Amino acid sequence: MHMHSPSLVTRHLGPRRVLALAAITASLLLVGAGCGKKPPQARQVPSPTAANPAPAPSERPVPSPGPAVSLCANPYFALSRGMRVDYESTVAGKVSTYSMVVTDATATSAKLSYEYPNTTYVFVQDIVCENGSVTTTSFMNFAGANSSMKTETKRVEGELMPKDVHAGSTWTASYESVATLAGLPEGVAAQTMTLSVASQSKAIGEESVTVPAGTFTAMKVESTSTTTSTISGAPATSPTVTTTQQWWVKGVGLVKSATEGKSGTTVTVATKVTR
Repeated sequence: MHMHSPSLVTRHLGPRRVLALAAITASLLLVGAGCGKKPPQARQVPSPTAANPAPAPSERPVPSPGPAVSLCANPYFALSRGMRVDYESTVAGKVSTYSMVVTDATATSAKLSYEYPNTTYVFVQDIVCENGSVTTTSFMNFAGANSSMKTETKRVEGELMPKDVHAGSTWTASYESVATLAGLPEGVAAQTMTLSVASQSKAIGEESVTVPAGTFTAMKVESTSTTTSTISGAPATSPTVTTTQQWWVKGVGLVKSATEGKSGTTVTVATKVTR
């Protein structure tokens, strides 16, 4: 891919394309699958006043693992600070990688950082645990990704994972977020996108699953997500529906997902688990 100046990249992709990236990423985070496609690489420009520029996300040191923390006794989110899961996603024959790192964890909360090699993109998700139920308070927090992208979560309802999950368990989750893209070339007005995502999930049962990270006994979960986005100054678009199969492992989390959408099927597998 040819590299362009920031203004040319903006004109090439278009503000709507950039906001669409936010929509795809957020909807995948809602079901715990991360990003199936690698975000476009952004040119890094060191600050002239920074004596020691911050390392790229892929170069950031992983915090030393702390003691194992069982978050609200939810076995599928039994995360500890410093835990890291590396993933590989394949769609239409194209392969990309990313990592999920637990940068902080207590008995009631955790912060997950989704990092993409060789880019400045980092998506942060705040997890809250209460009485064994796992929820989130924010989506689309683009830490270090793009200073011109401002996001705000307006509404969060439902659960990412209920306390007791067994074959036949069902749960829902939904949220609404607003993203504003500013700092565009002269003559291009700032654009705002309102994004609504609703997900319905059902636990199918336990089965064996093999991924590069190993062979596990996992709880298979099927989810259907409906994403609706409205961009200022643009005609309304039809909702996008995706279906996802996920495999969750106690003490590890998500090890595999297969999402079917307009662009085809995206398969994501865990390649390494570090605790």
